[in-house]
Amino acid sequence: MSLEIESRFVKRGLWTNIEHGSVMGKTITTDTRTGNLVVAVLAVVSTLGTAHLWHLLSFAYHQARANGKPSDGLFRQQQALLRTLPPPSSVMADAMKLCWAWRKKADRPLLRSIGLILLALIFTVATVAASIFTSFVADVGEIEVLVDSPFCGRVNTNPDLGRPFSLTEIDLLSPQYTHSCYRNGSLPSDCHVFVQPNIPLQTSDGACPFKNKTFCATGAALVVDSGLIDVGRYFGLNFAAKDRVQYRKRSTCTILPTDYYDIYDVKNKTLLQLIGSNLEQDQFAISDWGSTFDKVLPWASFILSMTMAETNGQPEVRQGETYYGKSEAPIPQAWLPREDMGVDNEIGDWIIKPVVPNGISYSNPVNDPLYSAHQKMEISGRNKTYIRYKPDHPLNGVVCLQQRQYCYARNGKEDFCTPLQPQPWVLAGDSFFGSEASSIQNAVLTLVVQAGWLTSTSDVGISLAQRRLETNQPYIESLPDDFWKDEILGWEKESWSRMQIAMSRFAPGADGSDEPGQQEDNWWFEPVTNGEKALCSSQKMKKSGEFVNINFFGLVFILSFSLTVMVVDITILKFLIYMSRFRRQLGPRIERWIQDGVWQLQRRAYEGEGQRDWVDLESEIPLTDKGRLMKDLPILWVPGKSPMPIQTSTFESSGSQETLRPHDSGVEGLSGAVEDQTPQQKSARWYRFGRR
Repeated sequence: MSLEIESRFVKRGLWTNIEHGSVMGKTITTDTRTGNLVVAVLAVVSTLGTAHLWHLLSFAYHQARANGKPSDGLFRQQQALLRTLPPPSSVMADAMKLCWAWRKKADRPLLRSIGLILLALIFTVATVAASIFTSFVADVGEIEVLVDSPFCGRVNTNPDLGRPFSLTEIDLLSPQYTHSCYRNGSLPSDCHVFVQPNIPLQTSDGACPFKNKTFCATGAALVVDSGLIDVGRYFGLNFAAKDRVQYRKRSTCTILPTDYYDIYDVKNKTLLQLIGSNLEQDQFAISDWGSTFDKVLPWASFILSMTMAETNGQPEVRQGETYYGKSEAPIPQAWLPREDMGVDNEIGDWIIKPVVPNGISYSNPVNDPLYSAHQKMEISGRNKTYIRYKPDHPLNGVVCLQQRQYCYARNGKEDFCTPLQPQPWVLAGDSFFGSEASSIQNAVLTLVVQAGWLTSTSDVGISLAQRRLETNQPYIESLPDDFWKDEILGWEKESWSRMQIAMSRFAPGADGSDEPGQQEDNWWFEPVTNGEKALCSSQKMKKSGEFVNINFFGLVFILSFSLTVMVVDITILKFLIYMSRFRRQLGPRIERWIQDGVWQLQRRAYEGEGQRDWVDLESEIPLTDKGRLMKDLPILWVPGKSPMPIQTSTFESSGSQETLRPHDSGVEGLSGAVEDQTPQQKSARWYRFGRR
């Protein structure tokens, strides 16, 4: 038996998480295999998209600089660098190399290169950020899933059927869940089954809830208040703000005086058997906190066997009883408080819980009013006598006044809220909540009320004092003076955890539990109203390991943006650039983009060597006549062999030793490497030349 939702009840496909909005909340839930495939596709597409986006930025940066004005070699080489469309990392490296190479030959090379370097750096950082964003599109691990079950419905609380089977599941699961998940700090993985692992509670000191203040042993009371909590947020219901429902439970608890119990010696075998004792003689502590309709002793509130208590070394919190306030519930009162207590059943429900210290002992005296222990006793051990302290009283009573408040949103009006008052019956309907609640709100309110009936604090059996017992140690060192407050807070925490479990069991339905056949036995009601049907598809739970949530907006955005950038880049830089109409509209700047291309730069290099029979000079790709053969370009300029441009300039040899070979003086021989038998040139020489 587990609190985690079964895989068969997880909705697969597209759904909207209202908490994250109608756009960002659109989610696709799928299995991990499909999710991994989607992540891989997104990674590839986003990489392609960023690469093509960089092409467009390089094109735009080149065009912004292509003003047609005379510029030095650094500018021309930067333009050629942009035209080759290298990745951002290469642009940064090459731009820094250009800056270093031209540091003594150009004006302010660092300042003129910093813009290009920063552009590449910023884009690189943005690319990393985009990759991280892509990874967040798929949510793995502990994710929120939507419950989708054909067995959805609510439990039948008809008292004629007895105790609903779902309470067995709650009784078994809630104590451990409360202990693990209702605390501060990091929580274990077992707590990640509900959207909110716990309900926040506030404690404060309050006035005695009785009209007769003498029944408050501590003089005051402890108030445990949840405040108005959003049911959708804290119980994982996927509803819009217009269907908001809020709920509040306020418990005011105090300890009863120890004057209202007596110890009786019982020797009557018949009476002993009726009470549940197999002994021939026993002592019983019988409290007089009010009647409980017990068939044996109807005037008694609680009966405790002293023999059983002394043999049990662990403190206990026993099953309590409830005195219901004004309610239409067809359930008889389980407890009628003493008249002199001054209990007002108009303001809330009253719960009494007996606390039995049993045979526990302490190393030090305990002043806490709930577990007070000052009776000294000596225990002989190995060569030593130990002092222990026994409880002062065999039993104590705690009474809690519980009040509830319900609110729901109204269109164009303030929220409707009931006052703090007793819990209504499950089928109270419009008579209690008014007629302005929507069908969904009525379904949620009914579910909240029903969960409250099924998870009363009177059923809680948690004992924090019992948890203080260490392994193999039959005693407790000591307890704080106000430990009773921690004990009561622990009861309320478990009551809320029980309610979380009860609320989450509506959507999976009866077949979602480990109790088969309950739906056929009228334990479960199928949804009837539109609100109940909507509630069936609105429960969110957390699931680990088997599923992946893909953000639909992120998926569409990455795919559409990347594909758009790819299409624009390929269309403009690969196809439209060939169209004369497009080039005319962009003016001379596009011509400079074309002329800075590697094929045009190659053409100019060959023309510089005398091979000028090129055609389509304004196209991105210049051509030659069919069958025209060209040799490799020479490494150095050769005197008397290379063509003489008309424009005068100077040429400085590299100074390196190269073997220059003679070749034909015709145009055909100028493009290749010179042949053998040319002496080495070892010194730099200056030449003045002009193009023919």
